Amino acid sequence: MITFLQENLATILIALGILLVVIWVVHFLINNRKKGKTNSCGSGCDHCSSSHYCHKL
Repeated sequence: MITFLQENLATILIALGILLVVIWVVHFLINNRKKGKTNSCGSGCDHCSSSHYCHKL
């Protein structure tokens, strides 16, 4: 088991790093969604034809 860990330590660390980044991004998106923020287009909703999907009237 220790031999396996020694041979694959770099791969394991990189995979854990990527996993942490993915978890952080999902957490960030969920928190923004709960706060009512959306990152779908980045511009104002004044002339957006899909604004009814973001903001229920």
